[in-house]
Amino acid sequence: GRAPEHVRPVAAMARRAQLSSGLAEHQRTRLKRGLARRRPVSADLPDAEFVERLRQMTPALATDRVDQIGGVLHDLRPGIDEQRLVTLAAQIDEILRQEGVRTFGA
Repeated sequence: GRAPEHVRPVAAMARRAQLSSGLAEHQRTRLKRGLARRRPVSADLPDAEFVERLRQMTPALATDRVDQIGGVLHDLRPGIDEQRLVTLAAQIDEILRQEGVRTFGA
């Protein structure tokens, strides 16, 4: 590998990416755990399986709601940009609020 002094800008970028990736992971967990509190589904399932389980729920979740949840989980990937992360966090708040899950500060 290259010597650390040559990769300072890269290291700074990597740290930010790691931070946003950690935050993305936090948001993913928050969404899945919040939904799992209200529905018989395990937050530990892989995303695709989690969304599939939500699709099969009775009473059913609205299709567009499930699609939105799937989209949010899909977009919460490593390297996500901070602005997108903020937008997704707000969507997660909204989804959980509509499911009757209290979010922080609500």
